[in-house]
Amino acid sequence: MRKSLFLLLSSVISFSAVLSQGVGDYRSAASGDWSAAATWQRYDGANWVAAPAAPSSTDGVITILNTHIVTASTAITADQVLVDNGGTLSITGNTFTIANGAQLDDFTSFSSSTINFSGGTIAGAGNVVINGAFNWTNGSLNTTTTLGAFAVMTINATGTVSLQSTLTNNGTINWNNLLFRFNNGTLINNAAFNITNTATDLSSSGGTNSIINSGTGTITKSSAGITNNNIPFTNAGALNLTAGTFVNNQTFTNTGSIVFTATTV
Repeated sequence: MRKSLFLLLSSVISFSAVLSQGVGDYRSAASGDWSAAATWQRYDGANWVAAPAAPSSTDGVITILNTHIVTASTAITADQVLVDNGGTLSITGNTFTIANGAQLDDFTSFSSSTINFSGGTIAGAGNVVINGAFNWTNGSLNTTTTLGAFAVMTINATGTVSLQSTLTNNGTINWNNLLFRFNNGTLINNAAFNITNTATDLSSSGGTNSIINSGTGTITKSSAGITNNNIPFTNAGALNLTAGTFVNNQTFTNTGSIVFTATTV
């Protein structure tokens, strides 16, 4: 009986493993450039084999595995992208387009994964869900993006970061650099948004922009120096100004709390 039960469980596990991939799915074989076929393996229905070409939105699920760093520097269109725990996707230039396929998940990163965004544009009609680290140092975010509860987005620009879509934060955003530019951008903060640099500027470069701090959101300025806000701002949560100066140059609607400390001017 025990042997029969073991065989049954083994069969179930094996069957589940087979169902976990489909013909045409891709997974990383090693660290490397996204556009290089050698970076990838493709599932042929029975085995993972060397990929004949790099994946695109017409292929199946595209997974970047643990320990692998895949770099995207050319124009890429993808769908059903998964960045697994321990995996890293580095977008360094050109346009990385997230297609809006029939599947529920267009782009998902897991809690121990890393996205490094240092140039170019992330665009497309697909939805991006970040559950791990997102390090943003340069480039334009132009696709609907949601940060999960365990996600940490660090904005520490060496160039210009530009929000051109809706960014919903359910985790943590740490803004550590001077300029955060909005161009038809909306930031919805449902959790923690931290301003930590001594001189910061929320700037508009065109279009309709907004910052919405919801009833569950907390925006904290903990750095000395001046933060200039040039974006229409709605605060229904908590705005904590614990250091420095906050200068509002746009429409400001408040139904939440604003807390000043003795060091705030």
